[in-house]
Amino acid sequence: RRDPDEAETALADAERVGRGALADIRRTVALLREEGEGRAPTPNALDLEALIDESAAAGMEIDAVVPEAVTSLDETTGLVVYRIVQEALANAARHAPGAKTDVHIDVATDRVGVEISNDAATRPAQPTTDGGSGLVGMEERASALGGTLLAGPHGKGWRVRAVLPRTTTPELEPAS
Repeated sequence: RRDPDEAETALADAERVGRGALADIRRTVALLREEGEGRAPTPNALDLEALIDESAAAGMEIDAVVPEAVTSLDETTGLVVYRIVQEALANAARHAPGAKTDVHIDVATDRVGVEISNDAATRPAQPTTDGGSGLVGMEERASALGGTLLAGPHGKGWRVRAVLPRTTTPELEPAS
C-alpha cells in the first residue's frame, strides 16, 4: 500500500512465475501421455538424425537440415521437436508414399522452427486404421510449449510448420 510501484513489480513477478509454472505443468501433462514404464528412453532432438536415417532406410527420400544447435535444446523442447518430426514423417510415408520429403530445423536464440514438407505421392497410399495422434497431437505438443503449428496443403504436397519458443526458467530480479 505504501509503494504502488513495488507492489506492481511484485505482482508482475508473481504472474511471470505463475505462468512459468503453469507452462511446466502443461508440458509435463502432455509428455506423460507418451511416457510409461518399460518403454525405451525418451527421445530428444539428439535422436533426429537416427529417426531420419531410419525413415530413409525404410524407403523414404528425405532431404534434411538439422543443425548442430539442436544439441542446445532442453529435454522438453527436444522431445517436442522429435515427436513433430516423427509424426510428420509417418504421415508423409503413409499418405504420400514415394514423395520426396524435406525436413528443416532452425534453432535461433529465442525459438525453434520445424518444417516438414513433402511432394505429391508417387505411389498409391495404403489405408490405415492405427490410432496415432496425428495433427492434433502435434498441435497439442506445440501449444503445450507456447508455440504454434500449422499444417496443410502446400504446392502439390503437404507441409507441417511449427514455431516453438526456446524454454527458459523465469528468473526474478532480486528485491531491492
